[in-house]
Amino acid sequence: MILSITTYMLARQNSSLLTTYLKTICWFTYFLRILYSDFFNYQVTMTIQKRNIMNEFVKALISHEKSSLIPETENLYGCFVGEWDFEWFDNMDAPTPRHVKGEWIFQWILEGLAIQDLFICPSRETRHLSPQADAAYGTTIRMYNPNKKVWDILYTEWGCATLLEAYREGDTIVQTAINNNKLRWVFSDITPNSFRWQRMIKDDKDCWITKAYLTATRK
Repeated sequence: MILSITTYMLARQNSSLLTTYLKTICWFTYFLRILYSDFFNYQVTMTIQKRNIMNEFVKALISHEKSSLIPETENLYGCFVGEWDFEWFDNMDAPTPRHVKGEWIFQWILEGLAIQDLFICPSRETRHLSPQADAAYGTTIRMYNPNKKVWDILYTEWGCATLLEAYREGDTIVQTAINNNKLRWVFSDITPNSFRWQRMIKDDKDCWITKAYLTATRK
């Protein structure tokens, strides 16, 4: 009889402990669900906010046409808006000049008052296959200056920045460094679907020597 009572009491105690344990598990699970739900909702909210901020940034930055404040006769860069593939060549004095594939993307910005570009060499597609120690992933902002009748230009990439001015010279676009009159960058052979670009230096005889060039075709 005593053994039966003892067994009964132990069974009730174990049952009570089991019930308490199960209730604890249920409450803990419920708490985790609420915590995860709040965290998930927070992450979703932050993602939406970041996306909205980026959308607003892009909407405020990007323009789809030139501003009427820029005379059409001074519209030097509008013809380049879009995406381009190019073949890059430099080390011209070497037995075998370097040849790298790149990409160039142009877009009107700031209510059509400026053009920004992305200069990527080697291209995103080939940079991992053909890494270059001096690879460029840079950007240029070009804005027409009505007071000087030239384009003010800032090019920047990792570790350097260059200020230039640009003007039309016949069928070419000449870009000169602000602080170095022996450097120039020239767009030439410009068509709706292709162009040539050269980086040039002036030698001791005042002759312009091509140090690098690229030929671009529209995607």
